[in-house]
Amino acid sequence: MSDIPEFLQKIMGMNGEETPHESKWICAPCGNKLGRHNGHASTYHFNTCDYCNQGQAVTEDRDWGL
Repeated sequence: MSDIPEFLQKIMGMNGEETPHESKWICAPCGNKLGRHNGHASTYHFNTCDYCNQGQAVTEDRDWGL
């Protein structure tokens, strides 16, 4: 038996259940095409967009409602 509480195992994906959503990186142009910005501040950094595979400023896709 694990010493990690059951609710933490669920959050961490340790209980065999599928996690609800795994974030992907998305750039603003892809976000504008595929989603709708949720209106709050987003933190961007330089990485590869998981949608267009271009290296540019990206944020989590949840910021675009995806």
